[in-house]
Amino acid sequence: MEKSTYGALTEMCTLEPDGDAARGPVAATVDHGHQVRSQVLDDDRRRIDQQNPDAAPALPISARSDCIVQAHLHAGHARAMAGQAESQSAPYMLGQCCSRWETPILDVELHGCISGDVGRRCHGGQSPCYGRQCKFELFVNIIRKILMINYKHLLYFTQVAKSGSVMRASEQLHVTPQTISGQIQLLEDRLGSALFSKSGRGLVLTEAGRLALGYAQDIFSLGAELEQAVHQHPTNRPALEFRIGVADALPKPIAYRLVEPATRLEEPVRLVCREWKLDSLLAELALHRLDLVLSDAPIPPSVSIKAFSHQLGASGQSFFASAPLAQQLPGVFPACLDGAPVLMPADDSATGQKLRDWFQTREIHPQVVGEFDDSALAMEFGSRGSGIFVGPTVLAQEICRQFGVTVLGEADGISVEYFAISVERRITHPCVIAITRSARQALFAGSGKSRSARRTPRS
Repeated sequence: MEKSTYGALTEMCTLEPDGDAARGPVAATVDHGHQVRSQVLDDDRRRIDQQNPDAAPALPISARSDCIVQAHLHAGHARAMAGQAESQSAPYMLGQCCSRWETPILDVELHGCISGDVGRRCHGGQSPCYGRQCKFELFVNIIRKILMINYKHLLYFTQVAKSGSVMRASEQLHVTPQTISGQIQLLEDRLGSALFSKSGRGLVLTEAGRLALGYAQDIFSLGAELEQAVHQHPTNRPALEFRIGVADALPKPIAYRLVEPATRLEEPVRLVCREWKLDSLLAELALHRLDLVLSDAPIPPSVSIKAFSHQLGASGQSFFASAPLAQQLPGVFPACLDGAPVLMPADDSATGQKLRDWFQTREIHPQVVGEFDDSALAMEFGSRGSGIFVGPTVLAQEICRQFGVTVLGEADGISVEYFAISVERRITHPCVIAITRSARQALFAGSGKSRSARRTPRS
């Protein structure tokens, strides 16, 4: 029966000096490390050939692969130390190699477990060490520490990315270029991809590097927020951050009325609003960079993310015009729209598509003098007499009061739905709860539309 990787690693960390006294424990550790590497590779080949899921290793595959790489590094350090500690046990030597390689991370762990009476007592000397199990736990702890991405890796990587040179980054951070290069190499080994490529005398980010830089900046930002929150006085509760995306086609009066209830919670709320195309906002939502997306359309079938469209309500659409323009229009509504200057919503918006179908069905041919992604900008132009624009009927009075326009009439048969899109089927965020409750009970009360959450289709 073949030996498991778990067993091979256990045997490696329980190797004692007297197992190969003639050659010394360090040499035995190095040789055994190469045996473990060969064993791991052989196991992987057999497992892939057999496609046997029951033969999965105790350690994750990613960790196993990294262990193979790190074994060579440890072996090199062990050779350099061979003349210094021929009397030490293999686990101790492995610990010493690791601590020299990445001292800031490993010193506490190593000195707390293997200092003093090595191989006989551990856990601060409070209990006797039973050998095999304790040494194996120590070995796994060391490997986990080595494989962990930390702030130091990301700091050096970010500084090189900003300065474009290891030398300039070392001067700014007051560390040696070799230190920075070594830490970036560790990060690249951990991520399995090159983060920089050479460009003349400098370095530029690869595609993977640009992706990693975005995450690094987010991590530093969260770290700063954590530090600020902890340092605040206990009586000053930190504000609840609510990150919301608003589709650019959503009318701004509707957006304001939807979001405003979230600012009236008992606990303080800090709003972070982003306006963008719906597909871009959904990508941010999938990465958990947004808590909610507001839109005049549900998740498109072409977008494959795990999210839910919560319908908030629906509203008819009315036509508005400045008083001077309204007086110039011949006939009655809707015939007066034929040949009249109209400011249309964008083609890719739900309102724009429905309006074009509405005009075609009634054989009305307006003169389209403008097309707008931003409904607020269209209303501003319309209030100055540039053309007729459309807006939600539920806010007709507010639009007339704010922009000084009059209502020409309502487009019968047109109803635009509004959605709150989240990664939660059951809404739990207090700001999202406030938004959905206010929309359904006040803003869109009586719309009579379904309020169930729609799961996004999977392509």
